[in-house]
Amino acid sequence: MLAVTHFYGQRLKKIQKNIAINEAILVVKPTDITHFTGFPQLVPEEREALLCITNQKAFLFHHSFSPTITDFSELTYIPQTNLKKLQQTLEQENIKILWLDEQNLTAEEFRFLQNHFTGKLETCSTDFFWKYRLEKDELAMVYQQKAGQIIAHVLETIPQFFHNGITEKQLAGKIIGLMMELGAEGPAFPTIVAFGENGALPHHQPTDKTLKSEMPVLIDAGAKFNSYRSDMTRTYWFGQQPTTKFLEIEEIIKTAYKKAEETIKLGPNSQEVVVIDQAARKYIEQQGYGEEFIHTTGHGIGLDIHEPPSVSWMNHTALKAGITFTIEPGIYLKNEFGYRHENTVHLTENSFTVLTKI
Repeated sequence: MLAVTHFYGQRLKKIQKNIAINEAILVVKPTDITHFTGFPQLVPEEREALLCITNQKAFLFHHSFSPTITDFSELTYIPQTNLKKLQQTLEQENIKILWLDEQNLTAEEFRFLQNHFTGKLETCSTDFFWKYRLEKDELAMVYQQKAGQIIAHVLETIPQFFHNGITEKQLAGKIIGLMMELGAEGPAFPTIVAFGENGALPHHQPTDKTLKSEMPVLIDAGAKFNSYRSDMTRTYWFGQQPTTKFLEIEEIIKTAYKKAEETIKLGPNSQEVVVIDQAARKYIEQQGYGEEFIHTTGHGIGLDIHEPPSVSWMNHTALKAGITFTIEPGIYLKNEFGYRHENTVHLTENSFTVLTKI
């Protein structure tokens, strides 16, 4: 059994090594706070918590009615989220420099600190926290693999619920219900169910459109398990005989997906992220559908549904063991249908693991 608090303690110690004496970092983004503390945010749009980290201590300011992790000796819980209590703690700890996440701090919070904090305010680089979150540790992988297994099981079994007259909304509700029955805390993102021509819009949201025989069905869904997320897309044909065009696009996309997987190499001669996108995109272009592949080949995923690295034609960073991302080539034919095939994969020292499988 994993000692959960051990992993959160190690994550805090990792960032504390880079914090000077009499300095502190204020963490405000919900998923950053979850990464370092395991604190679950029920309504991320609201400020449910603040995390202040010094080189020796960490203080979690949170709503008094929020759940916390017990036996977490590296973390001091303070059941208040008001900035005055933060200011008092900064004074007690003799903090002279406070580092801020300017991308996620509100203007109101910044003005308060400007007016009341007597020390110096500095801003972290935009990628600062991603340096600590990009490579997933063992705890993250246990949770993310479970999230992957849940959605893989759901999308393998969901075709048995296809029938004439079911709506996109009803099928989306069934998908969410099934994943929660299997242990998910909820969907990783708004579930996409697209019948027929609706599949030509990659981020289509379910409507009252009904399913009819001889119609394509695109489903893009993910599960969230202990705050970690999975992402998976499958495209099905409901009926007796897929059209020639559907079968043609299916073959192209599955081959493009395979070519993207085959580019993954690690070690001293690691490939750049861009080659994954290039492999899928080049093949699709060669088949005459380059203009119908209208998004990147994938994205990083973890506590957030979209994280670095972006698997795009512009990303020249090297692949590294420990990162998790999606591979999801697609072709979208306006007024006809869309076809996308997606899995969540995790890079290991010498290979990769597909997380969205049973």
